[in-house]
Amino acid sequence: TAVGPELPNKAFINNVDVLLFAIPTQFLRSTLQTLKPSLDIENLPLLIFVNKGIEVGTNALTLEIIADTCGPDIAKAATFISGPSFAKEIVQRQPTSVSVASLTELEATKAAALFHQPHFRCYTGVDPIGIELSGALKNVYAIASGMADGLGYENNTRAMIITRGLSEMTCIGTAYGASPLTFLGLAGVGDLFLTCSSSNSRNYTVGYRLGQGEKLDVIM
Repeated sequence: TAVGPELPNKAFINNVDVLLFAIPTQFLRSTLQTLKPSLDIENLPLLIFVNKGIEVGTNALTLEIIADTCGPDIAKAATFISGPSFAKEIVQRQPTSVSVASLTELEATKAAALFHQPHFRCYTGVDPIGIELSGALKNVYAIASGMADGLGYENNTRAMIITRGLSEMTCIGTAYGASPLTFLGLAGVGDLFLTCSSSNSRNYTVGYRLGQGEKLDVIM
């Protein structure tokens, strides 16, 4: 059942200040294709993406999907938010910081100002590729960390997984053209540490249960 305006709807889009995309990456391309006729580069709302992951089948990042479907000008306006932030703790107003990145500092700054609160701090940057890859790749190491804990290994093993995971993430990121410094920030090592060490992380929990001997089809 629809809970809002059906797309495409140019009249609606022209009267909003922000479009926040919080859908699985796998469905982003079709959503943007539907939305494209409503987007006017001369009257574009702030485009904020909080989805994480790489598109199955194409291995495309969100920025690449946006450029493919809507063109480079729309991609240049897109802003990405990522970092160590469990939703439950944000709702509880626990102090939290995240990274906000766009290809232009202006767009990142506008998005950061929108979300900034006394308990929620946004740090801006111009490396959306690094932000995206951090959010996607850290889940691999979270599963590995959970598996290690499920198998009964302790702190040394977790430290190894996190440290070597960060090194691998940085190598992959620089191959994509990302800045290595991004992986030393909140979206990189910050989110990696959180996701690899908390049972509140879905990927850590999947790994832990695998380490305990459960089958993946049962867990999922």
